[in-house]
Amino acid sequence: MTVDEIKKVIKLLREKKEIAFSTDLQTYKRTGKIDISMQDYLEYSSLVSTLISGIEKQRPMYKEKYNTAIGHTGLMTRQHQLERLEALVNAVETEIENGLIKDDDIPNNDLPSYENIIENIFEKFHSCCRQARIRYDKRPTIDIQDEYDVQDLIHVLLRLNFADIRQEEYTPSYAGGSSRMDFLLKDIQTVIEVKKTRDTLKDKEIGKELIEDTAKYKAHPDCKKLYCFVYDPDGLVANPKGLESDLSGNKDSLNVQVFIRP
Repeated sequence: MTVDEIKKVIKLLREKKEIAFSTDLQTYKRTGKIDISMQDYLEYSSLVSTLISGIEKQRPMYKEKYNTAIGHTGLMTRQHQLERLEALVNAVETEIENGLIKDDDIPNNDLPSYENIIENIFEKFHSCCRQARIRYDKRPTIDIQDEYDVQDLIHVLLRLNFADIRQEEYTPSYAGGSSRMDFLLKDIQTVIEVKKTRDTLKDKEIGKELIEDTAKYKAHPDCKKLYCFVYDPDGLVANPKGLESDLSGNKDSLNVQVFIRP
Protein backbone atom coordinates (compact mmCIF):
# COMPACT_ATOMS: atom_id res chain seq x y z
CA MET A 1 0.00 0.00 0.00
CA THR A 2 1.48 3.33 -1.08
CA VAL A 3 1.23 6.55 0.92
CA ASP A 4 -1.40 7.85 -1.52
CA GLU A 5 -3.43 4.67 -1.01
CA ILE A 6 -3.07 5.00 2.77
CA LYS A 7 -4.32 8.58 2.55
CA LYS A 8 -7.33 7.44 0.53
CA VAL A 9 -8.19 4.87 3.20
CA ILE A 10 -7.84 7.56 5.90
CA LYS A 11 -10.12 9.89 3.91
CA LEU A 12 -12.71 7.13 3.63
CA LEU A 13 -12.41 6.46 7.36
CA ARG A 14 -13.11 10.13 8.07
CA GLU A 15 -16.27 9.90 5.96
CA LYS A 16 -17.34 6.68 7.67
CA LYS A 17 -16.76 8.26 11.08
CA GLU A 18 -18.90 11.26 10.21
CA ILE A 19 -21.70 8.93 9.13
CA ALA A 20 -21.43 6.89 12.32
CA PHE A 21 -21.59 9.98 14.54
CA SER A 22 -24.12 11.95 12.51
CA THR A 23 -27.20 10.18 13.89
CA ASP A 24 -29.09 11.41 16.93
CA LEU A 25 -26.92 14.49 17.56
CA GLN A 26 -29.31 15.81 20.19
CA THR A 27 -28.74 12.69 22.27
CA TYR A 28 -24.98 13.14 21.87
CA LYS A 29 -25.12 16.77 23.03
CA ARG A 30 -27.21 15.83 26.04
CA THR A 31 -25.47 12.64 27.20
CA GLY A 32 -22.19 12.51 25.31
CA LYS A 33 -23.17 9.05 24.02
CA ILE A 34 -24.38 7.77 20.66
CA ASP A 35 -25.71 4.32 19.78
CA ILE A 36 -23.52 3.55 16.75
CA SER A 37 -25.00 0.92 14.48
CA MET A 38 -23.29 -2.45 14.20
CA GLN A 39 -22.92 -2.05 10.44
CA ASP A 40 -21.16 1.32 10.82
CA TYR A 41 -18.84 -0.15 13.44
CA LEU A 42 -18.01 -3.24 11.36
CA GLU A 43 -17.27 -1.16 8.26
CA TYR A 44 -15.08 1.27 10.21
CA SER A 45 -13.11 -1.37 12.13
CA SER A 46 -12.56 -3.44 8.97
CA LEU A 47 -11.19 -0.39 7.16
CA VAL A 48 -8.86 0.34 10.06
CA SER A 49 -7.68 -3.28 9.86
CA THR A 50 -6.91 -2.74 6.15
CA LEU A 51 -4.98 0.41 7.04
CA ILE A 52 -2.95 -1.33 9.76
CA SER A 53 -2.14 -4.24 7.42
CA GLY A 54 -0.89 -1.75 4.82
CA ILE A 55 1.73 -0.31 7.18
CA GLU A 56 2.51 -3.45 9.17
CA LYS A 57 5.98 -3.96 7.66
CA GLN A 58 7.03 -0.43 8.62
CA ARG A 59 5.06 -0.07 11.84
CA PRO A 60 4.36 -3.56 13.25
CA MET A 61 3.47 -2.10 16.67
CA TYR A 62 0.17 -0.84 15.28
CA LYS A 63 -1.11 -4.41 14.91
CA GLU A 64 -0.92 -4.90 18.67
CA LYS A 65 -2.49 -1.49 19.27
CA TYR A 66 -5.36 -2.39 16.94
CA ASN A 67 -5.94 -5.74 18.68
CA THR A 68 -5.97 -3.93 22.03
CA ALA A 69 -8.42 -1.32 20.75
CA ILE A 70 -10.99 -3.95 19.69
CA GLY A 71 -10.16 -6.49 22.37
CA HIS A 72 -12.62 -5.26 24.97
CA THR A 73 -15.85 -5.99 23.14
CA GLY A 74 -18.79 -5.96 25.52
CA LEU A 75 -16.90 -3.94 28.17
CA MET A 76 -17.31 -0.57 26.45
CA THR A 77 -19.69 1.15 24.08
CA ARG A 78 -19.25 1.09 20.31
CA GLN A 79 -18.64 4.83 20.55
CA HIS A 80 -15.62 4.29 22.82
CA GLN A 81 -14.26 1.55 20.58
CA LEU A 82 -14.66 3.81 17.56
CA GLU A 83 -12.81 6.59 19.38
CA ARG A 84 -9.91 4.22 20.15
CA LEU A 85 -9.69 3.19 16.52
CA GLU A 86 -9.85 6.82 15.42
CA ALA A 87 -6.85 7.56 17.65
CA LEU A 88 -4.87 4.93 15.72
CA VAL A 89 -5.90 6.52 12.41
CA ASN A 90 -4.78 9.94 13.68
CA ALA A 91 -1.44 8.51 14.75
CA VAL A 92 -0.84 6.95 11.32
CA GLU A 93 -1.72 10.25 9.64
CA THR A 94 0.74 12.09 11.89
CA GLU A 95 3.54 9.65 11.02
CA ILE A 96 2.85 10.14 7.30
CA GLU A 97 3.01 13.94 7.71
CA ASN A 98 6.35 13.59 9.51
CA GLY A 99 7.79 11.32 6.81
CA LEU A 100 7.98 8.23 9.01
CA ILE A 101 5.89 6.16 6.59
CA LYS A 102 7.16 6.24 3.00
CA ASP A 103 6.46 4.63 -0.36
CA ASP A 104 9.97 3.24 -0.70
CA ASP A 105 9.51 1.05 2.36
CA ILE A 106 6.38 -0.64 1.01
CA PRO A 107 7.09 -3.02 -1.90
CA ASN A 108 4.20 -3.16 -4.38
CA ASN A 109 4.45 -6.92 -4.70
CA ASP A 110 3.26 -7.18 -1.10
CA LEU A 111 -0.09 -5.59 -1.90
CA PRO A 112 -3.01 -7.99 -1.35
CA SER A 113 -4.55 -9.36 -4.54
CA TYR A 114 -8.30 -9.32 -5.04
CA GLU A 115 -8.24 -13.10 -4.55
CA ASN A 116 -6.65 -12.65 -1.11
CA ILE A 117 -9.21 -9.97 -0.21
CA ILE A 118 -12.19 -12.16 -1.15
CA GLU A 119 -10.78 -15.26 0.50
CA ASN A 120 -9.99 -13.28 3.67
CA ILE A 121 -13.64 -12.20 3.83
CA PHE A 122 -14.69 -15.86 3.69
CA GLU A 123 -12.17 -16.89 6.34
CA LYS A 124 -13.20 -14.10 8.75
CA PHE A 125 -16.93 -14.24 8.05
CA HIS A 126 -17.89 -16.43 11.01
CA SER A 127 -15.84 -14.25 13.34
CA CYS A 128 -17.70 -11.18 12.04
CA CYS A 129 -21.03 -12.91 12.66
CA ARG A 130 -20.10 -13.66 16.25
CA GLN A 131 -18.85 -10.10 16.76
CA ALA A 132 -22.11 -8.70 15.36
CA ARG A 133 -24.12 -10.51 18.04
CA ILE A 134 -22.28 -8.77 20.88
CA ARG A 135 -23.81 -5.36 21.59
CA TYR A 136 -23.64 -2.97 24.49
CA ASP A 137 -26.60 -3.06 26.87
CA LYS A 138 -28.28 -5.89 24.93
CA ARG A 139 -29.18 -3.63 22.01
CA PRO A 140 -30.67 -5.08 18.79
CA THR A 141 -28.03 -6.58 16.56
CA ILE A 142 -27.42 -8.51 13.36
CA ASP A 143 -28.45 -12.16 13.60
CA ILE A 144 -27.56 -14.43 10.69
CA GLN A 145 -30.62 -16.65 10.33
CA ASP A 146 -30.84 -17.46 6.63
CA GLU A 147 -29.14 -17.13 3.25
CA TYR A 148 -30.33 -13.56 2.73
CA ASP A 149 -28.65 -12.48 5.97
CA VAL A 150 -25.39 -14.07 4.78
CA GLN A 151 -25.67 -12.21 1.47
CA ASP A 152 -26.28 -8.89 3.21
CA LEU A 153 -23.18 -9.16 5.42
CA ILE A 154 -21.02 -10.43 2.55
CA HIS A 155 -22.17 -7.39 0.56
CA VAL A 156 -21.10 -5.03 3.38
CA LEU A 157 -17.66 -6.63 3.59
CA LEU A 158 -17.18 -6.59 -0.20
CA ARG A 159 -17.99 -2.86 -0.24
CA LEU A 160 -14.81 -2.19 1.73
CA ASN A 161 -12.67 -3.09 -1.29
CA PHE A 162 -14.86 -3.20 -4.41
CA ALA A 163 -16.81 -0.27 -5.87
CA ASP A 164 -18.69 -2.02 -8.71
CA ILE A 165 -20.74 -4.84 -7.18
CA ARG A 166 -23.69 -5.99 -9.25
CA GLN A 167 -26.38 -7.97 -7.50
CA GLU A 168 -28.78 -10.48 -8.95
CA GLU A 169 -27.66 -10.11 -12.56
CA TYR A 170 -29.28 -12.69 -14.80
CA THR A 171 -27.28 -15.57 -16.20
CA PRO A 172 -27.75 -16.75 -19.80
CA SER A 173 -30.47 -19.31 -20.37
CA TYR A 174 -29.59 -22.79 -19.12
CA ALA A 175 -31.79 -25.90 -19.32
CA GLY A 176 -34.75 -23.88 -20.51
CA GLY A 177 -34.51 -21.03 -17.98
CA SER A 178 -32.29 -18.35 -16.50
CA SER A 179 -31.44 -17.44 -12.91
CA ARG A 180 -29.80 -14.66 -10.95
CA MET A 181 -26.27 -14.64 -9.61
CA ASP A 182 -25.66 -13.25 -6.11
CA PHE A 183 -22.73 -10.89 -6.83
CA LEU A 184 -20.88 -9.99 -10.01
CA LEU A 185 -17.57 -8.10 -9.74
CA LYS A 186 -17.47 -7.13 -13.37
CA ASP A 187 -14.12 -5.32 -13.27
CA ILE A 188 -12.35 -8.56 -12.35
CA GLN A 189 -14.81 -10.91 -14.11
CA THR A 190 -15.63 -12.70 -10.89
CA VAL A 191 -18.92 -14.06 -9.57
CA ILE A 192 -19.62 -14.86 -5.91
CA GLU A 193 -22.39 -17.32 -5.08
CA VAL A 194 -23.53 -17.48 -1.45
CA LYS A 195 -25.33 -20.30 0.35
CA LYS A 196 -26.20 -21.21 3.94
CA THR A 197 -26.72 -24.79 5.02
CA ARG A 198 -30.00 -25.95 6.56
CA ASP A 199 -31.70 -29.27 7.21
CA THR A 200 -32.74 -29.52 3.55
CA LEU A 201 -29.42 -28.22 2.16
CA LYS A 202 -26.50 -30.44 3.13
CA ASP A 203 -23.71 -32.28 1.32
CA LYS A 204 -25.64 -33.86 -1.55
CA GLU A 205 -27.96 -30.91 -2.17
CA ILE A 206 -25.12 -28.36 -2.00
CA GLY A 207 -23.04 -30.40 -4.42
CA LYS A 208 -25.92 -30.59 -6.88
CA GLU A 209 -26.65 -26.85 -6.67
CA LEU A 210 -23.01 -25.84 -7.10
CA ILE A 211 -22.60 -28.12 -10.13
CA GLU A 212 -25.65 -26.47 -11.68
CA ASP A 213 -24.32 -23.00 -10.81
CA THR A 214 -21.00 -23.80 -12.48
CA ALA A 215 -22.77 -24.90 -15.66
CA LYS A 216 -24.84 -21.70 -15.76
CA TYR A 217 -22.01 -19.27 -15.07
CA LYS A 218 -19.70 -20.75 -17.70
CA ALA A 219 -21.93 -19.12 -20.32
CA HIS A 220 -21.75 -15.64 -18.79
CA PRO A 221 -19.27 -13.39 -20.66
CA ASP A 222 -18.15 -11.60 -17.46
CA CYS A 223 -17.54 -14.72 -15.39
CA LYS A 224 -14.02 -16.11 -15.59
CA LYS A 225 -13.81 -17.06 -11.91
CA LEU A 226 -16.56 -18.36 -9.64
CA TYR A 227 -16.35 -18.26 -5.86
CA CYS A 228 -18.90 -20.37 -3.99
CA PHE A 229 -19.15 -19.48 -0.30
CA VAL A 230 -21.14 -21.89 1.85
CA TYR A 231 -21.78 -20.74 5.41
CA ASP A 232 -22.18 -23.80 7.62
CA PRO A 233 -22.29 -22.55 11.25
CA ASP A 234 -23.95 -25.73 12.55
CA GLY A 235 -21.58 -28.18 10.86
CA LEU A 236 -24.23 -29.83 8.72
CA VAL A 237 -21.71 -30.71 5.99
CA ALA A 238 -20.07 -33.97 7.03
CA ASN A 239 -16.88 -33.62 4.95
CA PRO A 240 -16.39 -29.94 3.98
CA LYS A 241 -12.80 -30.33 2.79
CA GLY A 242 -13.72 -33.26 0.59
CA LEU A 243 -16.66 -31.38 -0.95
CA GLU A 244 -14.46 -28.34 -1.55
CA SER A 245 -11.86 -30.47 -3.28
CA ASP A 246 -14.43 -32.24 -5.47
CA LEU A 247 -16.11 -29.04 -6.65
CA SER A 248 -13.10 -26.69 -6.98
CA GLY A 249 -10.81 -26.44 -10.00
CA ASN A 250 -10.91 -25.50 -13.67
CA LYS A 251 -14.26 -26.44 -15.19
CA ASP A 252 -14.10 -25.91 -18.96
CA SER A 253 -12.13 -22.62 -18.68
CA LEU A 254 -14.05 -21.46 -15.58
CA ASN A 255 -11.96 -21.30 -12.41
CA VAL A 256 -14.16 -22.47 -9.52
CA GLN A 257 -13.21 -22.09 -5.84
CA VAL A 258 -15.48 -23.44 -3.12
CA PHE A 259 -15.22 -22.33 0.53
CA ILE A 260 -17.28 -24.03 3.24
CA ARG A 261 -16.87 -22.24 6.55
CA PRO A 262 -16.46 -22.25 9.49
